[in-house]
Amino acid sequence: MSVLLFAGLMRGMQEDMKCNSFNFGEGEIRIRHELFDRYEYMNPMHYVVEDYRGLVERVMELADVRTVSPRVVVPAGAFRGERLITARGLGIDLDLERQYQEIDELIVSGRAPQPDAPEALLGVRLAERLGVEPGDMVTFQTQTRSRRSNAFTVDVVGLAGFPVAAIDRTTFLMPIEPAARFLRMGDAAVELLVKSESGDSATLADRINTEVDERGPTGVRATTWMEAGFAYPTVQLADAWLVVFAGFFLALAITVIVNTTLMAVRERTREIGTLAALGMRDRTIVRLFTTEAFYIGAIGTAIGIGLGLAASAVLGVTGIDVSARMDAADINIASILYPVLSAAAVLRVAAATLVVSTLAALFPSAAAARMKPVEALRE
Repeated sequence: MSVLLFAGLMRGMQEDMKCNSFNFGEGEIRIRHELFDRYEYMNPMHYVVEDYRGLVERVMELADVRTVSPRVVVPAGAFRGERLITARGLGIDLDLERQYQEIDELIVSGRAPQPDAPEALLGVRLAERLGVEPGDMVTFQTQTRSRRSNAFTVDVVGLAGFPVAAIDRTTFLMPIEPAARFLRMGDAAVELLVKSESGDSATLADRINTEVDERGPTGVRATTWMEAGFAYPTVQLADAWLVVFAGFFLALAITVIVNTTLMAVRERTREIGTLAALGMRDRTIVRLFTTEAFYIGAIGTAIGIGLGLAASAVLGVTGIDVSARMDAADINIASILYPVLSAAAVLRVAAATLVVSTLAALFPSAAAARMKPVEALRE
């Protein structure tokens, strides 16, 4: 039960992290100027993807491309008294973004911005920090493509409940056209995020890079989510923790089963001696105890799987609220986690438990088979 529940939570966390990274982070595949990646910590807005509309059309024509989202990243800050509140705006193409993700489902109040209008959809926690609500205006300071200071004012037309606390505290969405004007971007975007049909990110990234090498723009490269950010190493780490956790519980199970079987052998010494005196072979005695362990393991496995599935079903509706732990964490894990279980995962856990419980009985069974009938009958 514990292994199954933990496996579901780890898988749910992994799927959630991938989804959030694809939608709000590095994307499944991210197309950027290669020097922007190198100097990202300095906000190098002059390293951009030129003629992004033309590149979007060309990428969409490639095989295995499901959708593309061009974005202008807006480094921003707003003063409230003497306090500077930092924020991160995303200028998006609203039509393409709706194909890329279910953006309207994020809206908790108000509406989405209108294309080409100086309007913004603020994260709920960002709005709280700024002290604004739908119908208000907010002025942000930013840095243009030529690294000059600029300020712009947007109408707050809605609030979005972003799934990740760190994103909700800092992010606002606005149409890409005014975002590009405020940053003096011209026809350039900071990045393009791509989702594939098959999930074969590496092959599609190579295909995009071939297209860019042949037809431009210069200096632009496509990188997969496995190369571009922290999501992939964290997903791998979660897999490692699952192995450690499952190994611990299976080791605990082996200890308990060996102990229990040894006690059963000790308590049934005279019975074993009688069976041996009647001519039962050693291997038959071993089979007797391992079969008993198999049936006990099967019953325990069935009960554990049932309890694990029941607990996962309940948590699949209610979730586990980890928002208090995620407020200060800069990682793409949602504030509420839901376990995700597949039939393959359930079968793997059941098979491993059953095999371990059966094999763990071999040593005590062999000890029972080595008993001398005369000595066993004297017990």
